[in-house]
Amino acid sequence: MSSEPRDLSRILDDPGGGARYSRRARKGQALQGTVILIALTLTWAVLMVLRVSDDPLSMRIKHYLTAPGCGMAEVLDLAPARAGQPGYWPWLDENRDGWACKAYRLPSGKIARH
Repeated sequence: MSSEPRDLSRILDDPGGGARYSRRARKGQALQGTVILIALTLTWAVLMVLRVSDDPLSMRIKHYLTAPGCGMAEVLDLAPARAGQPGYWPWLDENRDGWACKAYRLPSGKIARH
């Protein structure tokens, strides 16, 4: 190692070294700030949706957890769900009769849901 002090202005002005790293760092910080802002906005939106409903918080959470499919509705004991009840989502009501995840018996004897 040399005992000479490093000239920081020379390193920062070097287009191939310090200046490029500095720009990358600023881009990374801007991206990180954007991600944090989006996460806070989404958190606020979810809290507002949960706050508006008259149902207890646990029931609202269960309702949103059933959105992916009937399997989750069964696990959370919300199947079958009638239109307007927690656990009902229009895309889970395939025959549009007002019931989501309703069980029916197939000719083979197996129970299926739609």
